[in-house]
Amino acid sequence: MSSIISGQRETGVVAMFDTRGGYGFIRPSAAGRADVYVHRTNLRETGLDALEPGQSVKFVRHRSGQRWYAARVRLMVETAV
Repeated sequence: MSSIISGQRETGVVAMFDTRGGYGFIRPSAAGRADVYVHRTNLRETGLDALEPGQSVKFVRHRSGQRWYAARVRLMVETAV
């Protein structure tokens, strides 16, 4: 089964992440977009082990079969003003 890449980096907020199961969901910033599944294996490619609810992230949306998932997930650096 081949993978389709949206090619566009998106932003969002971690809605939930189960550290024991190694999966969670990211709520995209774009209005009306459904939450995107994320698995621990797609975090490791950018050096992350887990996510915490409320963290702001950037990601690329991939599609495998009927399911979209987040890859190349990176934490957004928050700067103090």
